[in-house]
Amino acid sequence: MKQRDWVSGDTAPQRHGYYETRFDTGDIAVTLYSALGWLPANGQGAVVGWRALPPALEREEAERHLESLRSAPPQWESEE
Repeated sequence: MKQRDWVSGDTAPQRHGYYETRFDTGDIAVTLYSALGWLPANGQGAVVGWRALPPALEREEAERHLESLRSAPPQWESEE
């Protein structure tokens, strides 16, 4: 299997990471596969296929995600 071939959504990736994901709605997005499954699970539809990102793009996506988490206020702060 080539690294950029689509894999059926019925098959989970063998490792956690960022993937290009195709949904039954026709949408394609970069999503995270983790111990919790596909994230974000925001109602984009059912996963019908996925493929690995090239390593450089996956690193960029991971950095972008980490930076967004660092800049977000803690969720437990009260809004008083």
